[in-house]
Amino acid sequence: MPSRLIRVLARILFCIAVPIAILTTFIIAMIYDADYYLRGELRQQVHLTSGLTQSELVEVNRGLVDFFSGREALSSTLERAGASPTVFNQKETIHLEDVRELIFGITTVRLIAGAYSVLFLVGAAMTARARALARVGRWLLVGCLATFVLVAIAGVFSVLDFNTLFLQFHLLSFRNDYWLLDPRTDMLIRMFPFGFWFEAALTLVMQTALTGLILGVVGGGLALLGRRHK
Repeated sequence: MPSRLIRVLARILFCIAVPIAILTTFIIAMIYDADYYLRGELRQQVHLTSGLTQSELVEVNRGLVDFFSGREALSSTLERAGASPTVFNQKETIHLEDVRELIFGITTVRLIAGAYSVLFLVGAAMTARARALARVGRWLLVGCLATFVLVAIAGVFSVLDFNTLFLQFHLLSFRNDYWLLDPRTDMLIRMFPFGFWFEAALTLVMQTALTGLILGVVGGGLALLGRRHK
């Protein structure tokens, strides 16, 4: 009975780990992509509200990516990127420091979820022996299904009530209210308005869904190949 319970828990964790590993991978890739920032800012026409030129936006974006990548002070990474080290006020700086800690946490979750998914598939292959390909293929299909469930839930909430989703994310992620920014005084919200984050959420949903589809195709192919080699 205990061993059966462990197997059930291991399978449940796999169904959770696969979509999380995929989603967090795209989140991290987006965070470290200064060009993605700029494309979104241009679509949102933030130069009209921020007062920053395109070249200045590029410099600030690069400074932010460098800041998120290490442990340097925000003013240092902004200055090195050619941006004004005082483009963000003290409140925004504290919030960005909180965001950086959140990013480190997401990176850790991605590593754990990815490693567990791979180890689970290796274990499934080793226990299946001659049916290893078929077993791995079936579990990849399960991972595909779990990913689509996550995508469906996230997609529905994003389209129907992104305001609430956005609010709850911040309430759960931060222990202070420094994320409550004012467009009249805070540059950060002028550079990254609500529309930017809505587009980012939809992009993540589509990227995750596409990866889940690829996972399903690979899984189906391995399952069929495994049956032929019985």
